[in-house]
Amino acid sequence: MLNIKNILPIHKIKTGVVLVLSGLIVFLAIGFTTAKQEFRTVKSIKIDISKDHNHEFIDEADVLKLMTNSGTDELIDQEVRRVDLKELERRIKKNTFAYEAHVHKDLAGDLFVNIEQCHPIARVLMPSGDFYVSDKGTILPMSDKFTARVPIVSGYMTGKLLRQDFAMDSTTAPFFTFFHMIEKDKFLKTMIAEIDLNHKGEITVYPQMGKQRFEFGNLEDIEDKVLKFKIFYKHILPVKGWNFCERVNLKFKDQIITE
Repeated sequence: MLNIKNILPIHKIKTGVVLVLSGLIVFLAIGFTTAKQEFRTVKSIKIDISKDHNHEFIDEADVLKLMTNSGTDELIDQEVRRVDLKELERRIKKNTFAYEAHVHKDLAGDLFVNIEQCHPIARVLMPSGDFYVSDKGTILPMSDKFTARVPIVSGYMTGKLLRQDFAMDSTTAPFFTFFHMIEKDKFLKTMIAEIDLNHKGEITVYPQMGKQRFEFGNLEDIEDKVLKFKIFYKHILPVKGWNFCERVNLKFKDQIITE
């Protein structure tokens, strides 16, 4: 005997059919939209270059030149599906000052380019040519577009900073730590003009103002030495006057020796 309770109600059957048809329509619409998008052409290229540190090492013209291989691979009016976004990112990063590059597209066919510039924190003077040290510990060349206002580093030890892994080497890593400390400290960044590295790995700091030179010695207990540097400017100079000494020795614990 047929049990009426086991028969699926008509309204549920209709609902099921409607859901299936709705799903099919959505699927076809997505497929149609995707296919249509694949045949769209590039209409514009919108470039955003970070200027968090007011650097201008790269401009839009540089980026477009890299993306198009100096104009030989035009992007405007090319089919979006034929554009290799990863390849474009690789080309942009050929510029040493492009730390990160991300390229994406939208449904209208526009290309969006986001670039993070490298950030120099020191400029090293060398007979063979100056170079920058970045906040990531990498070596950057000088630029004919822009000059970064960062401390100048000179002296016997500068040649050892030319290695790309200098920020990891036990001998030179403390210098990178010190450069980074200056970059992060507004007072130090304002006051320190030049850093000399002698053959013993000791540093002497020359300030932006005043005739003093500050002998830090090696970089052990650097936080304590930096504190004494600040104390000298904030508490001693206002009392003694700007020109009362030429040499300030910060090497010894809890002492500031002036001559």
